[in-house]
Amino acid sequence: SFIEAMAAGVPVIGTAVGGIVDFLDDGETGLAVRTDDPEDLALKIEDLFRNAGLRRRIVDGAHRVAFARYQWEMIAEKFSETFNKVAQESRKPRILVASGIYPPDIGGPATYTATLQNELPRHGYALSVLTYGEPDSNDPPDLCRISRKNPKVVRHLLYFFEAIRRGRESDVIYAQDGVSAGLPAFLASRLLGKMFFVRVVGDYAWEQGVQRFGVPDLIDEFQSKRYGLRLEFLRFLERLVVKYADVII
Repeated sequence: SFIEAMAAGVPVIGTAVGGIVDFLDDGETGLAVRTDDPEDLALKIEDLFRNAGLRRRIVDGAHRVAFARYQWEMIAEKFSETFNKVAQESRKPRILVASGIYPPDIGGPATYTATLQNELPRHGYALSVLTYGEPDSNDPPDLCRISRKNPKVVRHLLYFFEAIRRGRESDVIYAQDGVSAGLPAFLASRLLGKMFFVRVVGDYAWEQGVQRFGVPDLIDEFQSKRYGLRLEFLRFLERLVVKYADVII
C-alpha cells in the first residue's frame, strides 16, 4: 500500500520499523513518525497540509523511487537473472510457486503470486502454483488449491505431498512465506534435492503472536525477547526454513 501510494502521487507517513525503512527516507520519500505517538502523527499530517513545498518534494521523490525500483517489468527481469543461475539451459525452466493465499483471496502474497504467474512466462519460464483455498472447476492445470476445510494438520500434509508431486517436475521451489507455505515447500525441496527460494516480507511468529497470543510488542522489540513455547516453536520453524534456503528474496 505504501508503494502504491508513492506511485500514485500520494504522500505517505509511516513508522521507521521493519521493511518500511527500505523505501521511506524521512523528508524525501515520506515522513517518519514515532511509534505509539498520535501527537507526532497529527503534527506530520499538519505539516503535509500546510507546507506545499515539503509535500511536493516528498511526492516527487517517492514517485521516482517507486518507478525506479518497483516496476513489475524490472522485478521480473531480476527474477529472471536469479532463476537463470540455477535453471537448466536446455529447456524452459520450471518453477513451483508455493503461496498461502491466491486470488480471490485478498493480500500481498495473493496479488504477488498471480502477477508472477502472468509476468514470468513472458521471460521463458513455466510456472506451477500451489496454494490453500477452495478448488474451482475453472482453475487451470498449473494451479492447485488445498482446501482450508480440511483440519489444519491434514491440509498441511496434503500441501506437502502436492509440493512433492509438483516439485519433481520443477527446477526451483519458491515459497511466499516462511511457515504456512514455506515449511511444507522447504521439506519437499530437501526431499527432492531441489533449489529452494523463500520470500521474507515479515515475521510470521510475530504476526501470529499479535493476532492469536496477545503479544503487545512491535516487530523490532519482538526480535530481542523470548515468549511462550508455541511462539518460540514458530520462531524456530521460520528460522529453520530461512537458514537453509538457497536464496532469500
